[in-house]
Amino acid sequence: MPPFGQRLVALLDRHARASFWVLLLVATVRVAATYGVFNHTIDEPAHIACGMQWVDQGRYVYEPQHPPLARVAAAIGPYLAGRRYVGRPTIYQEGAAILYRDNHYARNLTLARLGILPFFWLACVVVYLWGKRTLGRAGAVIATFLFTFSPSMLAHGGLATTDMALTATLGAAFLATLIWLEEPSWGHAAILGVSLGVAVLSKLSALAFYPAACVAALGWYLWSARPNSAWLRGAALRRLPGLGLVALTGALVIWAGYRLSFGPSPLLGFNTPAPELFQGLNEVIHHNREGHTAYLLGQRSMTGWWYYYPVVLAVKTPMAMLLLLATGVWLLGGKGKPASGAALALAGSLGILAISMFTHINIGVRHILPVYFGFILVAAYGSVQLLERPRGTIWPRLAT
Repeated sequence: MPPFGQRLVALLDRHARASFWVLLLVATVRVAATYGVFNHTIDEPAHIACGMQWVDQGRYVYEPQHPPLARVAAAIGPYLAGRRYVGRPTIYQEGAAILYRDNHYARNLTLARLGILPFFWLACVVVYLWGKRTLGRAGAVIATFLFTFSPSMLAHGGLATTDMALTATLGAAFLATLIWLEEPSWGHAAILGVSLGVAVLSKLSALAFYPAACVAALGWYLWSARPNSAWLRGAALRRLPGLGLVALTGALVIWAGYRLSFGPSPLLGFNTPAPELFQGLNEVIHHNREGHTAYLLGQRSMTGWWYYYPVVLAVKTPMAMLLLLATGVWLLGGKGKPASGAALALAGSLGILAISMFTHINIGVRHILPVYFGFILVAAYGSVQLLERPRGTIWPRLAT
């Protein structure tokens, strides 16, 4: 009889789909159970107010520093329940007026937070599909388990903010990129374009995170695979037409998210489609230049610290997951597709982390949640490798 670890992997492989749905259901219940426990965070009324203006008034001028997608999702529930745009002078006053309308604060907040739940589901699907493609079905189940038991994911999956939307859509865009590069069909190019457009509509940091992840993953691929330059040039030329479709599709999705608006852009100095997007970029650049009040290890700062996010990740990530991640990194020296696929995901996450270390807005792990995709896939890879250790090495299986 095979060792217990191998039997467990085989069991997860046979029942992967059912295991995924059970994990998704358990996580959904855990997220929804917090709706009536925690009052709103400081950002939630602001996001609800901006989304309500888009839904009820067809405008998006309250505060364009964040794109509309997650905000609209948070506003739809209250809107369907009869809440409407009030017209208060600030986004915080407007959001409070919506939440406290008719003395149904708990219900209105719950309806707003329910709008973010589909993004949490999407993130779980991305983890499962990415894990299945890279690690096999058992690895996909373990990755989903790690994701749905991550405190940060559960926490931000239950808030009416933009962070879970960015996590889900950016993960989907990176996975779509890998699929398109391996199988460069027109259909995959269109899916990638839609994914990128939706990611940008979730949060403007996608415009920095996505290129950083791709550059880091490409650098790892070139260093590890050392492809022939002639083959690499030919592969790039064959994908150029598809890249045009990606850009066109992504731009149209973004423009549609801003209701096909057209007008003067303060960032560019002339009329453009979706001027709110460029206004938002201008505000993000100014915000990062001015900095934001931050706290770390007993110190306060307006410009942050380069080591802020590594420290925050170390503190906010459960130690068991950190140990599995370290084990996965140690075992990545093995050859084969699982190792290379997990390494690409990790490289993308490290690219996001690297660019985040230069930002002056250091206000929580929520800003870099997408890094967990690579971390979790590598941790799942390490788990599978330890569970499948041959008979006679029982301690790795027990530790896992």
